[in-house]
Amino acid sequence: MPYKDLPSLSDLQDEGKGIKKTKAKDTPLKPPPLCRFRDVLCLENQKNNGGQISAKITDNSGKPQIASVAPKSESNWFKRVSKKVASAFFGASLSTLVNPSSAGNSFLPAATAPVAPPPPPPAFATLNEAKLDAHNRIGTGSEDLFSGNIHWSTPLVSLPGRNGLDLNLTLHYNSLQWVKYGTTMYFDPDSDTTLPTRLPTRLPTGFNMGFPEIESSYTYDGASAYVVKLPSGYRVPLRRVYLLGSTTKFEAVDGSALYLVVSNSAPILYTPDGTQYTYGASNVFVSGGKRCSQVKDRNGNLLTISYNGFAIGTITDTLGRVLNFSYSGYHLLQITQTWQGQAHVLAQFDYGTIPLNYDFPGYSIAGPANG
Repeated sequence: MPYKDLPSLSDLQDEGKGIKKTKAKDTPLKPPPLCRFRDVLCLENQKNNGGQISAKITDNSGKPQIASVAPKSESNWFKRVSKKVASAFFGASLSTLVNPSSAGNSFLPAATAPVAPPPPPPAFATLNEAKLDAHNRIGTGSEDLFSGNIHWSTPLVSLPGRNGLDLNLTLHYNSLQWVKYGTTMYFDPDSDTTLPTRLPTRLPTGFNMGFPEIESSYTYDGASAYVVKLPSGYRVPLRRVYLLGSTTKFEAVDGSALYLVVSNSAPILYTPDGTQYTYGASNVFVSGGKRCSQVKDRNGNLLTISYNGFAIGTITDTLGRVLNFSYSGYHLLQITQTWQGQAHVLAQFDYGTIPLNYDFPGYSIAGPANG
């Protein structure tokens, strides 16, 4: 039940009808102390009145204009941000952008306004640092609008394994294969540039397949560092964070949470899900480089990889299935799997010859001769 002493709504409405309302007086507008942005007529009047804004501002037909509201104080955050943006882009504040004395009442900064020079190109201490620069980034997927690289991939083999440790092989291609370091242009910089001849590295230049690889160590900021190249071609920098005796730990700086432990035994790369990549094979194409010889998940399931001296020979998955890789010279021809005594072709490769055609005037070339 409602409280008995509450007022009646109808009585309140009748009481409100009897109240006389007073009309607010119109306050005449005052002329602004400053001209509005791009107000040509106001600027002309200000110029004619010796810098003072007239209380009576007329348009082209002679009719008086209504004075605008005075500008807000500097506490207006939008105005402060606008001035800072104008100062950053044009070297002047918003008030100096208006130039009523110039021809045609131009509201753009003068052509002689100082323009900040572009930043100088970065100076890399090593070729690895040049490869890690975003301008030389590869393996990011599809088109990279920053580096200009085009990444393409297609799955080749997919064998489900025990506890989710599947055997998946994907063929990747990256179009960006030239890296500038100093006054030299390097072709296929992930291979050893000191090789006397540029041999095809299992697959033609630009193509990649298999498992993450460790490139040779280099010095960064006075300490050793590594680069891990993923199957997509993407390069992950790892910097030293721990040193105790013969054991050194390196962590990725790109947020991927990869870390590498180097000791007297084979280096081991750890991923966030607990997978371990053991690097017990050398890379004959990269001086000091390492290749993955074993993949182990956190439950102990294993993938093992063997090499025939320069490339993958076999891969054995968690269920004991074996993939065989056959070559002609340095060219991968087939990936096969044998069951019931018969070899079944899972992937086959064919090749053609395309001559190189490049022009880098003023730079020396580390790579094949033109043509």
